[in-house]
Amino acid sequence: MMSFRAAARLRGFGIRARFMHQQEAAATAAAPHITGAKCDEHSVSVCWSDGVTTRFHHLWLQDSCMSGFDPSTRQRMRDTYRLARDSAAGHVEWTADWLRIHWTPKGSTSAPLGRTQPAYPVGSTTDPVLRSDPDVSEFDASWLRDHAYETRAQRRVQPKLWRSDLMKGPSGEFAFPRFDFAKFLDPSATEFDKWLTQLRDYGLALIDGAPTDPATVARVAGRLSYVRRTHYGETFQVRSELDPSHLAYTPVGLQFHTDLNYRESSPGIQLLHCLQASSEGGESTFLDGFRVAEDLRQREPRLFDALVRYPIPFQVIDEKAYHYHKAPTVCADEEGNLVKVHFNDRTRAPLELPADVVGLVYEALAAFSDLVNDPANHVEFTLRPGQVVAFNNRRILHGRKPFSNSAVTVRHLEGCYVDYDEFLSALRRRRIPRHAYAWVQPPPLATGRE
Repeated sequence: MMSFRAAARLRGFGIRARFMHQQEAAATAAAPHITGAKCDEHSVSVCWSDGVTTRFHHLWLQDSCMSGFDPSTRQRMRDTYRLARDSAAGHVEWTADWLRIHWTPKGSTSAPLGRTQPAYPVGSTTDPVLRSDPDVSEFDASWLRDHAYETRAQRRVQPKLWRSDLMKGPSGEFAFPRFDFAKFLDPSATEFDKWLTQLRDYGLALIDGAPTDPATVARVAGRLSYVRRTHYGETFQVRSELDPSHLAYTPVGLQFHTDLNYRESSPGIQLLHCLQASSEGGESTFLDGFRVAEDLRQREPRLFDALVRYPIPFQVIDEKAYHYHKAPTVCADEEGNLVKVHFNDRTRAPLELPADVVGLVYEALAAFSDLVNDPANHVEFTLRPGQVVAFNNRRILHGRKPFSNSAVTVRHLEGCYVDYDEFLSALRRRRIPRHAYAWVQPPPLATGRE
């Protein structure tokens, strides 16, 4: 028997979860509602008002039922792997807004398998139900539809791939949306959400009007999450040095690349803040690595597959560190969606591959490099003092043109990194849809009555 205090905590958790879900669902007008449900030996099928039918495995439903979660931590407490052996769905009830499943011990004949019924008139509104009974599971209809695993891929928000022509105005100027620094930091403004959406869709976002004080870039990163520290420190200074330990600390041009591929998990978001611009040259260059990879997939699928299949070694050796890691040039998920690009000739180590594929991999890298160096894929602009550029380091390749300093102006950028996990977390917390959905919380309590 659940104690009064535990019951109160669970009720509060259910109401909070419902409120959070209603906020998320409010962005979707006329969300589909349930029009029918039935169960068979292995699953429950739910019919929706838009004509879609989705199936939910019995074990998945029991595993997802919030009665098996601790109400404070929202972490699972139930022994999931006994569920398949112990019970099956006896019958289901439904309204437009929720689904209820009654579980029976396997082998029991207390309820006919497959019995379905609408429990209350469709569209009725009732108080949240406190469910402490492990033999009953209830689900909010919107939550079920959002987590229908057979149709989720169809609802992905795909990244917007681009070439240089999509990033320029009529006169060839850089025409990407820019975001105001003060509004970006203002919790009451929507600038941060717009910035996140821009970074999600295009992998590149630009802020204007930042002060040219050191550590400002860390303030920008702090709006997103915490700064990821590397062997270069929490922040790093990009400027010409007399005794450089890295090519970035010289005035030479830098080829297109992604950063820190030699680490087991390369940083997700990179930020660069211009403190001072050079007197000549030093333009920043960017291209969409996903666009290049997709072009290669369409033109040379054999070479694309080689870049996905065979890992490339990267390394960096200096007085502070010796990092080494192997990663494919292109990474895709189980559905073929692009998720990462690793490309940096400066830090690429000698290939370690079977002899019969070395030639193929060099051919594939050369084909990828040809697309990378095609000006039709490039965006180029000069960062001005007070501007902060942020980009997805796992998608966007960046570089720079050579530059020269004068006695008055010395090019100086300050940079830092934020883990990609933290970017995804910010999208979820701000209820901004992501092309890779994630588990956010147990389902809210349903709205029926016993």
